[in-house]
Amino acid sequence: MENKTLRVKVNGGYLVAAESSTEPGIYVYFETDDGNELDLVLAQVPSDSQNIKVYNWNDPYSEEYTQETHIRHKDVVQAFAE
Repeated sequence: MENKTLRVKVNGGYLVAAESSTEPGIYVYFETDDGNELDLVLAQVPSDSQNIKVYNWNDPYSEEYTQETHIRHKDVVQAFAE
């Protein structure tokens, strides 16, 4: 199955949003006009959870994510109930 993508032209390249190939989710990266890719963010809801995991890449010199955040499903439900 081919992953779905959305490409938006921006100065110097493209912002690309694509369906995650591992867990259900989406990732966003910057692709330069030369075709180099820089990961920006990955948001997933693992198949064994309802919680959202968000990974951010804030260091363009590293291939490792620099921040991981977990958003609990019950907090999302509660936020919309207020």
